[in-house]
Amino acid sequence: MARIIDTNLLRTFVAISDCGGFGRASERLHFAQPTISLHMKRLEELLETKLFRREGRNMVVTEDGHKLLRYARRILTLNEEVFSSVGPSGITGSVRLGMIQDLTEELLSDLIRDFSRDYPGVRLEVNVANTAELKEGLKTGSLDIAIMAGSESAQTPLFRREPIVWIGNEHFDWRDQETIPLVLCSSPCGLRELALSLLEASGVKWRLVFTSPSLSGVKAAVHAGLGVTLRGASALEPGLVRLDDLSRLPALPQFDIVVRKSPHAEGSPAIHAMEELVSTFSSQNA
Repeated sequence: MARIIDTNLLRTFVAISDCGGFGRASERLHFAQPTISLHMKRLEELLETKLFRREGRNMVVTEDGHKLLRYARRILTLNEEVFSSVGPSGITGSVRLGMIQDLTEELLSDLIRDFSRDYPGVRLEVNVANTAELKEGLKTGSLDIAIMAGSESAQTPLFRREPIVWIGNEHFDWRDQETIPLVLCSSPCGLRELALSLLEASGVKWRLVFTSPSLSGVKAAVHAGLGVTLRGASALEPGLVRLDDLSRLPALPQFDIVVRKSPHAEGSPAIHAMEELVSTFSSQNA
């Protein structure tokens, strides 16, 4: 049968050693003195040795007591570290997080869940918007940190890099159409501008058949077969396919998603905690 020492017994033992007596240990721990005596009786019975001897009015630690004292302090320290590392954080404050729509379906709920669990004392506000709006929010200080399209740098670490692809309904055949029907996000949108500039540069005829401020609206229209869109490859889902046979168009660039912090957000433990969590979701750490 396993023998387990209650940490309350060890805490009482250390307090008696530090205070030099049961009475002063009772005051420190806010235990009644009979409880202190009972704790020591149980601990000595468990270890089958005497831990103190009386010298005048003081309780002096025995040789075995000194051996235990080293372990007791280490055990109590480790016990506190467990709660500091695994339990809820003492960090408070607020974090205003911005995120592009492309990541909301796969990332947002998990990120909010993990952050709220680990930092229950922090108030979290989330704004889903396009990159232009997120940049403005960071500039004015209405956002603290954002995950958005951009270029990798020391100030904007890479969150993910993925190919940009043309996407259509798996049953929609556009190849016999003289004009490509387009489904795009409303302006301003970097991928909208890229799609139009690529088509114009290639001399391909196009017509805009559907626009939406939300990515979910764009996907719904593509699912319905209204046309094709240009998005990062992570937008692919059952029923939508990558149109690799758009050979008449030039090669598409990579889509870089970066993390950027507002210059107004320096020195906040809560924002630093969000940065650390975001980094664990980064494809760089996969």
